[in-house]
Amino acid sequence: MLQRSDYYAEVIRLREELDEAREEIRQLRKALRTPMSVELPWRLTRTQRRLLFALYESPRGVKRECLWEMLPRFEADTREKTLDTHFCLLRRRLRQSGIQIKTLHGIGYQLTAGSIAIIKSALNTQVAA
Repeated sequence: MLQRSDYYAEVIRLREELDEAREEIRQLRKALRTPMSVELPWRLTRTQRRLLFALYESPRGVKRECLWEMLPRFEADTREKTLDTHFCLLRRRLRQSGIQIKTLHGIGYQLTAGSIAIIKSALNTQVAA
C-alpha cells in the first residue's frame, strides 16, 4: 500500500508533466497563428517560414517534438533527420543576414537575441510597406 507521501509525490510529478504539456500546446498554437503570408527578404519555403516563426514566437526555444508537428507527414523514423535537414538549410539561407539558430542539445532549437531583433526589424519593414 502506498504511503500518503508517495501520493503527494505522484501528484507533484503529474502536475509538472501537465505544465510541460500545456507549454507545448501553447507553443504549437502560437506557431500556427503566425503571419504566414508575410513575405520575408530571405525567400524561405513555407516549412522554413513556419519553423522560423515558431522560434521567433518562443524566445526560450522550442522542443523538437513541437517542431515535428510543423513538418509535412513523414514516417516516424525519418522525422528526426528531416527536421535536422530543414534546420541545416534554414541556417544556410539565413547566415548572410546574421540570423543564428542555436541547437539546444537533446531539447530543440532557439534563436539568439540578436537574431530575434533582425527578424523583428524585417517584420516591421514589411508591415510598414
